[in-house]
Amino acid sequence: MTRAATLRVAFYTVLCAVAGCAAPRPAERELSRDAKWQADVDCLAHELPRLHKNAFFKCSRESFDSAAAKLRADVPRLADHQIVVGMMRLIALIGDGHTQAQNFAQVGGFRTLPIVAEWLHDGYYVTRTLRRFEAILGAKLVRIGELPVDEAARRLAETFPAENEMQIRRRVPLAMRNPELLHACGLSAGLDRVAFTTADANGKEAIIELSPIASDREWRWVFAAERVPLAEQRAEPYWHQAIVTPSHGPAMYLAYNTCSGFGEFRTLCDAMFTGIPTGDGPDAKKWRLIIDLRRNGGGNSMVIDAMYPHLLWRPALREPGHLLVLIGRGTFSSAMMNAIQLRQRYGAVLIGEPTGGSPNAYGEIKPLTLPHSKLVVMYSTNYFSLVDGDVQTVTPDVLVEPTIADVLAGKDPVLDAALQFVQARPGAETANN
Repeated sequence: MTRAATLRVAFYTVLCAVAGCAAPRPAERELSRDAKWQADVDCLAHELPRLHKNAFFKCSRESFDSAAAKLRADVPRLADHQIVVGMMRLIALIGDGHTQAQNFAQVGGFRTLPIVAEWLHDGYYVTRTLRRFEAILGAKLVRIGELPVDEAARRLAETFPAENEMQIRRRVPLAMRNPELLHACGLSAGLDRVAFTTADANGKEAIIELSPIASDREWRWVFAAERVPLAEQRAEPYWHQAIVTPSHGPAMYLAYNTCSGFGEFRTLCDAMFTGIPTGDGPDAKKWRLIIDLRRNGGGNSMVIDAMYPHLLWRPALREPGHLLVLIGRGTFSSAMMNAIQLRQRYGAVLIGEPTGGSPNAYGEIKPLTLPHSKLVVMYSTNYFSLVDGDVQTVTPDVLVEPTIADVLAGKDPVLDAALQFVQARPGAETANN
């Protein structure tokens, strides 16, 4: 063998080792469908524990291996989408909110049902659907298939990782929209029709059968309310708008929906803060800054650093009650870190729901690609501890839980609470709104 050929073989060997799982051989075309899926299960069961920072901090090695062995044995009797869901359950056993299958919908051929539900105070409610199903808008979900919605939610929650109850409340409604996922969880008899039972405000129940939509052109959403709250009116990664309230003065609202784009966010900050006076004079003290992190699932926690010099130049914004941060079930990872930083460094008041992530958790993800299905599994490589103790969520200073009545009225009670917030003086008896 020539030196060049030897180097090529050595390089290929190293590349396969780095990939984590055995690279497909030329004879792969001769492997059966079952053998390919079983090889992927083997790869997942071996490599995920090896690569993860601490794979068995929540589940035992024995329970993980047992679940993997059962899935491998069940492959011949399972459809492809059921195998993918089985892998999702296996990954979810790790219990780390960052460690999850990334492209499961594409690999499993998942489709989408024309329904959007949301957890609101005491249950799951329908907040969006198609025009022909608008009779169920605002109705409470009672059953999926033959099972009560609480049992359905429990089964769906087994398919994704969750660090706390708020993350479950955020992700279960997303899972409810996938007929393949519902079928694999035993919530529907087939793949093309799913029965949902709803109850109206008077408790009257109705059963509606939904089928997946084949084309994006068929989506024509109708909402539970005609009036769309400010926070939902724009889809940009971040944007700002000045708000003037007659009784509480001017406020700058910043929707910070992703922790990415260093240059873009710096440019936005420079433009936004030109509208807020520097210093701590009377005009500066009229202003408040409201930062909305409720839809921010993370990214790079340092992107928000572009804002901090502006806060230093405006000490009035650091006075009690002038810096308000909105958080909720969608606040995760780096966004949650930013909420903690803003409270600790600048005295921000957190308003809304508890966060969907834990302040002490695993993160800093890398990908593992399974050799045959090409399922991409993100796994954590580091552990972050931001607060003392066994804390599962970041709790707001002012708890606000939206209700279906708020949604139907087109209200945003969390933003309203921030606009009406008045910092209580020490010894004051009145509570903040």
